[in-house]
Amino acid sequence: MSGLVTYLQDALAPLGPVQDRRFFGGRGLALDGVLFGFVIDERLWLRVDAQVAAAFDGCEPFSYGRGDGRTVVVASYRAAPEAALDDPHALLECCRLAWGAAQRTRPGKRPAAKKRTAARTRVKQA
Repeated sequence: MSGLVTYLQDALAPLGPVQDRRFFGGRGLALDGVLFGFVIDERLWLRVDAQVAAAFDGCEPFSYGRGDGRTVVVASYRAAPEAALDDPHALLECCRLAWGAAQRTRPGKRPAAKKRTAARTRVKQA
């Protein structure tokens, strides 16, 4: 576990227990099972949606290079504001916003698939 992840878990304790798990070469951060951010290369990326995007204006969107030389930009995750990493109250607010965005954009639970059973016909014998 990285030093930043440990710092984040301590700093975000007022929100509840933040779980971390492996996530694309870094560590994913979840609260109540909802992934709201991740740390890759000691950099915090947070989930955004239209409702909270203004709070992350000027923050770089997450991007990664593909093997074919192209770069993929993932606009739904933005770098945490630098000032937030130095100010515990600002960090809490940014992560609270990211968690809200993650909850709103979380895919709904799929209904359980109905079991398919072969239709059985009984033939009455006379």
